Amino acid sequence: SDLLVSQVAYNVKQEAFILPRGENPDDPFTVAEAIAKCQAIGSTSDGKIYYAKGKISSISSIDTGSYGNATFNISDDGTENGALMVYRSYSLDNKKFTAENEIAVGDEVVITGKLVNYKGNTPEFSGNVYILSLKKGDAPAEKGSEKNPFNIAEAIAFIDGGGTGDVYVA
Repeated sequence: SDLLVSQVAYNVKQEAFILPRGENPDDPFTVAEAIAKCQAIGSTSDGKIYYAKGKISSISSIDTGSYGNATFNISDDGTENGALMVYRSYSLDNKKFTAENEIAVGDEVVITGKLVNYKGNTPEFSGNVYILSLKKGDAPAEKGSEKNPFNIAEAIAFIDGGGTGDVYVA
């Protein structure tokens, strides 16, 4: 029997699967985008893990004891404007906090966890939350310096407390 052989050349091209923004640690939400996602999700988590990058704007608590978690706010500009609560977060590598100075206001963080709009009015990371990455912010300028001048009451307290030297007052 004669064998008939034919050849066909073809190329297979597969697009890489890329997780959408906010679900990809390499493409985290801004804080504003995370807040909008919380509002879209509502008061019950959708079960997905999200990522958001921001600056710590305030710290409510850091427990270095049995719970080892912290509650703090992050925002895009480091102020309380447009802040998102990070509720009961663990530290880097999903480990418990062991020191209160592990985070500070001004630090830039990428947070991972579930997003929810708690009770319909508090957008927050809540559930499986930890700090994925941390970049220490600049230490606040010394009080009374040009970048962090005293107000009038602070200047009076400085003088009354025996402070001497050149200081800035605004």
